[in-house]
Amino acid sequence: MTKQAMLDEARAAYHRLLTGGRVSQARGPDGREVRWDRMPIAELRAYINQLETELGLPVTPWTGTARIPARRVMF
Repeated sequence: MTKQAMLDEARAAYHRLLTGGRVSQARGPDGREVRWDRMPIAELRAYINQLETELGLPVTPWTGTARIPARRVMF
């Protein structure tokens, strides 16, 4: 399986998770089946970023995932 095919499969798995799918799966770089559910979605994002880096593509910016610390405002 090519790296591009693995990336396409991982992106499809991420899409299924975001659109309500409970469990998604993709084939890992060593050929074994990798399954994701709602808990380790960050691992799926890291895997997608790793594949994008290996292919020389711009890394996907995952917006809305990190919270900005609150600022204290005094009047």
